[in-house]
Amino acid sequence: MGTKRGRGPKANRASSGVRLVAQGAGIVKRTQQSPFDPAGSDEVDYHVREIKAERLNGAIPQWLIGWEGLSDKEDTWEPIEHLVGHEQDISAFRERRKLESAKEEVEAAAKKKARQVASPSKESAL
Repeated sequence: MGTKRGRGPKANRASSGVRLVAQGAGIVKRTQQSPFDPAGSDEVDYHVREIKAERLNGAIPQWLIGWEGLSDKEDTWEPIEHLVGHEQDISAFRERRKLESAKEEVEAAAKKKARQVASPSKESAL
């Protein structure tokens, strides 16, 4: 009984990243997967315009980032390691969100109190 020998592990399968072969020199180039992926972006520099939202992807926190010069359709969810140097922006976003939440709670309580004043209870009508 003989064993078959292949040309290496997964030699004919495509890798997990998207790969394009450049014409001519046989140089392999990857397409850029995100603004932080260095492939094909030697000249482009992306800057955070605003942090719009926060979520947990599993146990990993991510932030929805609006990029300068790009439309809202091109916003991306980024993990903390892609936002090095923006710790103050993240803290400011969290503080702003906390203040907005507190403001909404105060407004909800005021509306509830206004409804109670506007419609007296049945006991006071007796």
